[in-house]
Amino acid sequence: MNSENEIKLALIVHNHQPVGNRDEIIERIYKTAYSPFLKVLSKHPQVQLNLHYTGFLLEWLENHHPDFIESLRKMIESGQVELVGGAYFEPVISAIPDIDALGQTKLLSNKIAYMFGREPKGFWTAERAWEPHLPEILADSGVSHTFIDDVSFESAGLDESGCFEPYQVESRGKFVAIYPILKKLRYFIPFRSISTTLSYLKKNRGCGIAVYADDGEKFGAWPSTFDRVYKERWLDLFFAEITRNYWIKTVKISEHLSEFPPRRRIYLPASTYSEMMDWAIPIYDPQKLSRKKRKEKKEKQSVPHRGFWRMFLAKYPESARMYSKMLRLSQYANTEKESAVSAPVLDLWKGQCNDAYWHGVFGGLYTPILRKITYENLIRSQVGLENRNFQSLQNWLSVNEDNGAGDRQIHLDSRYLGVTISPSNGGAISELDFKPRFVNIFDTLTRRLERYHSDIKKRANQTIVPFQKKKRPVSIHESASAKRKELEDLLVYDRYQKMSFVDYFVSSDSQIDSFVNQDFSELAQLPALPYEAEIQKSNLIAGLNLSCNSNAVNGVKFKMAKSIELPADRPILHVNYSMELSECKGDSALFVPEINLGSLSDETVVTRFKKSQSVKSDQFELSYADTGISVSVHCEDAETLWIIPIRTVSLSETGFESNLQSISILPVYPIDTAPEREAFNTSIELRVQSN
Repeated sequence: MNSENEIKLALIVHNHQPVGNRDEIIERIYKTAYSPFLKVLSKHPQVQLNLHYTGFLLEWLENHHPDFIESLRKMIESGQVELVGGAYFEPVISAIPDIDALGQTKLLSNKIAYMFGREPKGFWTAERAWEPHLPEILADSGVSHTFIDDVSFESAGLDESGCFEPYQVESRGKFVAIYPILKKLRYFIPFRSISTTLSYLKKNRGCGIAVYADDGEKFGAWPSTFDRVYKERWLDLFFAEITRNYWIKTVKISEHLSEFPPRRRIYLPASTYSEMMDWAIPIYDPQKLSRKKRKEKKEKQSVPHRGFWRMFLAKYPESARMYSKMLRLSQYANTEKESAVSAPVLDLWKGQCNDAYWHGVFGGLYTPILRKITYENLIRSQVGLENRNFQSLQNWLSVNEDNGAGDRQIHLDSRYLGVTISPSNGGAISELDFKPRFVNIFDTLTRRLERYHSDIKKRANQTIVPFQKKKRPVSIHESASAKRKELEDLLVYDRYQKMSFVDYFVSSDSQIDSFVNQDFSELAQLPALPYEAEIQKSNLIAGLNLSCNSNAVNGVKFKMAKSIELPADRPILHVNYSMELSECKGDSALFVPEINLGSLSDETVVTRFKKSQSVKSDQFELSYADTGISVSVHCEDAETLWIIPIRTVSLSETGFESNLQSISILPVYPIDTAPEREAFNTSIELRVQSN
């Protein structure tokens, strides 16, 4: 391929912002990364680069900085820059329906052709998440090549020396070229000295092509990188050095592929970059985690990573539920062939943006605003489709069910509210959509063990190391800092998934602190019980009757019945309880249903709820200033309400942090289990209104 005295270098820079990210955040990243990067590159016209911008970011740049778009256009026309295509809103295309993947890819290709006069030939695979069927989607999209991390090739049997050339990959007769991305270059650039990168390239002269591909935000927007990359002129000097060293030839990938097509075929397993393959692996047995860590320190495995992106759906049921909603809406939205992309389909595609579906070193799923935006787009899509189907009806009701989240899910819908119920999880409600404002009021996250939690105490006093001339900065994958030393006190793990109308039957001496600390004593594990479910529907009310039988640890037997009612003409939800006890021994207990109202990233909610509190009341109201709604909860005959803020501890690009996920409202009902007592009955009404 190359002469023995040279090496070709493909520099691929991926630039992306989550759909709906705030203007001030993108503007800051624009000023610290996107704009200065392009200005430095323009000073080195001999350096050829491959740039990728997602559709949402291109729109933002077009609207806010047309001068940037004009500069980029000139660099493309001069032949210095080649744009790489992809799916418009940065979904993980291996996990979305093919019709959406093809549609999003075409949308971005058309956008690039319109703005810059040429269609892209390459494809940026979001999160480099590879699955074996992808060649079919890529080939059908008219794509000629993509880029996947070298660890995927190593899993297929190659060593590093085999990762300096493109390969042909196939699925059911569809082919695409695929280039290995070198992890060493990802870690060297821009965190190590320029000489380190040059030495690595020099050692591999004559091997073929070295591919670097990573996020554009690491050039100025990641912690500690702006000073290094621009003030200390790392990027400027790097471009100057690779220009000065005649044996390094920077290339545009499509031109390289034309001159050096793949010589060999390869098949890659489902995989992604090495860090994400670690992040995606669920913790099935927390007790084994510490032993596993000790063992891994002693044993260095050649390829220890076996996770892949879709495993996040097993690790996080909250992600699986969003994903299930997305799939359901895709099937709903794509029933009719339309010449143009309809508004509901466009909203669906926005809801496929990958950022809120997973978690690693970036906040992702743990970030309430990202989930809120994802739900907003999915609910907006649903409302658009419903308006099309029910446009002639003032009030309507529908009932549907599926198994998309891994168990039976029943969906009750009116013009005002959408309710998703999981009979197998104690008849809990996982989603309550207020459709006029496109918001899931029950959006929250379960507090669960993460592998990095053991590092919080150790790193509580550390901060991210800024760049100094004699000390290299650390990659975002190598560093973490604790934003607050008290984060360790927040490491509480939920016994059950954090949904709403999760019901507890606990000992009478239980206090609010036992629920704060999740060490309460259960007399029966109601949240883990599967409920029988019978759908009830009339013109006025859609409902679900749920029931189960259980034995309590104190010998009490009971039959629990729960009915959920959704009226057609009002944004109100009724939940009615009935508990019949038998074989009682005169003991007492507490019945405590749990309702989780999401924080929805509303700063007024975050500010208001700092500590848990117990109040003598049967009513609660929560106003969301940002969303413009209020939610009231009336718990009939409850003596006390326990109000507990639910905060998670997670890792983000700036270090360890806590996020308010929801406010748990727990009405407390004393239950007398004397033999002569009557059945226990109560009801809870939840009402939503626009402010």
